[in-house]
Amino acid sequence: MNAGVPANDRDDFESLRNFIDGFCTDADLFYRMDDDRHLLQETYDQYCKKYETSDADVDVKPLLDKIYSTRVNQLNNLDKQWKKKYLEQNFPRLTVEQLKNWKEEVVRMPGYLTSETIAQIESTAATVNALLIRKKVDYIVSLINDLNAGERKELLKSLSQN
Repeated sequence: MNAGVPANDRDDFESLRNFIDGFCTDADLFYRMDDDRHLLQETYDQYCKKYETSDADVDVKPLLDKIYSTRVNQLNNLDKQWKKKYLEQNFPRLTVEQLKNWKEEVVRMPGYLTSETIAQIESTAATVNALLIRKKVDYIVSLINDLNAGERKELLKSLSQN
């Protein structure tokens, strides 16, 4: 196959083949990386720097840009699904247990969430905390209202001793 091909050209072809193989490996890793926005941006920046300073006369920046934008779109879709599941709820109608579960679940925020979604989570968490307090107070008030006069006296006596 290499018969008649000058040694310089063979070396150039071999160098180009190695470059393409390396880029394909990097592109595959880049495309399949974890769903984390910050890591995606860091990796994109690293690959852009790596390939802009390479000796190859091949411009792979458009390919990197395409992979990056595809991954960002995928992360945006995951963000949208996550928001629908955790932020588009009728929180006042949830029980205390459901509100507590919500708080436990959103603590583990995935890396694909946008900064806007994270701000929305923090705002919603404040609302959930206020709802939890209100629901607990309402529950205690309802228990007190269910007491008869003697039980209320006993409760007040017990509270004043503590």
